[in-house]
This record gives sequence, C-alpha cells and structure tokens, in this order.
Amino acid sequence: HAFARMSFMFTVLSKRKLTWFVEQGLVTGWDDARMPTVRGVVRRGVNVPALRKFIYSQGASRRIVNMEWNKFWAENKREIDKCAKRFMAIDKKQHATLTVTNGPAEGDNSYMAADYHPKDPSLGSRVIKLGKEILLETVDVEGITVGEDIVLLRWGVVKITKV
Repeated sequence: HAFARMSFMFTVLSKRKLTWFVEQGLVTGWDDARMPTVRGVVRRGVNVPALRKFIYSQGASRRIVNMEWNKFWAENKREIDKCAKRFMAIDKKQHATLTVTNGPAEGDNSYMAADYHPKDPSLGSRVIKLGKEILLETVDVEGITVGEDIVLLRWGVVKITKV
C-alpha cells in the first residue's frame, strides 16, 4: 500500500527547509515548540494518544491531504478533556466584585466541596470557600441590569438588585 503525504495549511513541513531553521539557531532544536515536528507538538502540549487518533482518523489515501491545524488541536482537546482537572481563575486587574447580600457573613467559614471534573469524580475534589464577595470577570458583567438573574457555577441563581 502507498500512503500520501499529510500537509498542514500555511506550514512548512520539508525536512530540508526545517533543518535551515535549526542550523541558523532560529529555533532551539527539533523539539522546539514552534516546530511542526512530532517532538515539537508534544512539547507544545499535544497528548500522544490524541496525535495517534488524529493520524488514524485521516485514513489511507493516495491523495495529498491538506489539513488545518484547528482540527488537530480539536482532537487534542477532546482527548485531554477526559482527564483534565477543572480550575477557576479571575484576572487580577480586570474583575468586578459581586456582593451577595444573603451570602455567608464575614468571618463565617463556609466551604463547599467541588469535583475537579464534573463527569469524573475519580479525579478528586477540592474545597471552595464561600463568602459575601465574589470576583467576576469584567467582560462577564458588562450589560448586566437590575432585576436580571445570573447563574454562578456551583453557587446558584443570583438576582441583581444594584449595579
């Protein structure tokens, strides 16, 4: 059987041309995360089973296949999603404070347990501290109006009474 070459849009895959980048010192080596090599994409965070799955999904063909990187990264995301723990973070500079009037009082140590992965409790859980003040991303609160209900993950529905 003969297999065709797999190409990626807007990407140089020629070993001869990639060697020039390595020899000129423009990249740290064949495993540089900017290189479109197996070692490069693995260093960039690609899960090896996802890489294998992506290649198998292309099937056997004699035609040159021009692939797009977004399909490659989507397959990687699907594979990593199965085992990646979930964390929350808020931008230190771009946030707004929401005050929950009937939330836990200051000094009241209220906590709740939350699974790291909503579909896979075997990954463990973490403790989340609850309080009257909650930080929200600025972009998430733009356009919120008085009387509107918003949903806070693992908290519940909150009615906006003042902006």
